[in-house]
Amino acid sequence: MRKMQGVPNEIKVVNQHEEKITVVVSRYRPCRLVTGFNINISATGGGIGLSQTTYEGHARKKLLEPESQNKLASKATFTLWTQRDRSAVVTVFVGSEEKLHIGNDEVPAGATVYVSAAPDLRIVPHGQAPEEE
Repeated sequence: MRKMQGVPNEIKVVNQHEEKITVVVSRYRPCRLVTGFNINISATGGGIGLSQTTYEGHARKKLLEPESQNKLASKATFTLWTQRDRSAVVTVFVGSEEKLHIGNDEVPAGATVYVSAAPDLRIVPHGQAPEEE
């Protein structure tokens, strides 16, 4: 559905903070892996069993300069892992010591995220014009 509507399989991040930021984008849900399968049969019935484990997938990380210092280096595009991914999780660290600024905010596919000194992300969905602050 999203592809038919022209929503790109990515999110964009713009650094409007006064300092450098490190942006980490990860999948919304952990990955699942089937680790076992068994079938039980008896005189009174039967059953099927699956064993699975979950793990965190790879995250993507980029360092962005402040928009006031370098307009081009203040923007980054993060491609989502699959076409089925509807969103991603964004975490932002500030400064060279990478102090946590915003943790685990969900961002829909196609959106542009603006990071400022405020404690919340400004998320602009695909197809909407950004509002002036």
